Amino acid sequence: MGFSPCPAEPDIWMRPMKPDGTVMSEEDLKKEDPEFTHEGVGRAIYGGYYEYIATYIDDLTIGSKNPQAIIDYLQDVAKFKLKGTEPINYLLGCDYWREEDGTLCSAPKKYIEKMEETYKRIYGHLPPEKRHPMEPNCHPELDTSDFCDEEDKRNYQSMVGAVQWAVSLGRIDIN
Repeated sequence: MGFSPCPAEPDIWMRPMKPDGTVMSEEDLKKEDPEFTHEGVGRAIYGGYYEYIATYIDDLTIGSKNPQAIIDYLQDVAKFKLKGTEPINYLLGCDYWREEDGTLCSAPKKYIEKMEETYKRIYGHLPPEKRHPMEPNCHPELDTSDFCDEEDKRNYQSMVGAVQWAVSLGRIDIN
C-alpha cells in the first residue's frame, strides 16, 4: 500500500500522494527532491498530499481523500475484518464532527459529560464553576483540614487523570 511509519510517531502511518490521487513512488519523490530519503518522509510534497492511518491497539483512523479505497484494500486484499468503517464520530473519548464547510472538528464533549456525571455520583452535586484555580487571598499553606482517606485519594487521582485526558484530547487551556 505504500504506507511508512511517521518518523515522529510510529503509530501513525503515512504515504505520499500525487495531486491526481495516485500513490507517489520513491522515484517520484526523488525527482521532486533529490535529497529524499525514507527517513525524510515527513517533508512537504509540492503539489501533492499525504494520506494517514493512525493506529491505537485495534482501532484505525484513516485520513484520506478516498478512505473507502483504503478500507476496500484492507478488507478485500489484506483480508482484515473491519467493523465500524463509517466516518469517525467518536474515538477514545473524543467527539468528531464536520462544520458546514467540511472542516473536521474534535472535542471531548461526551467525555466531559461523563466526568461531570462521575463527580455528581461521588459528591452528590456538580462541581462549582470557576474562572480561576483559587479564590482571591486563598492560602492553601494554612489549610488545617484532615488528610484524604484512601477512597478520597483514589477519587482525587481518578479525577485528575480524567482531567489530564480531557486536556490532551481537547487541547484545553486550564489556568
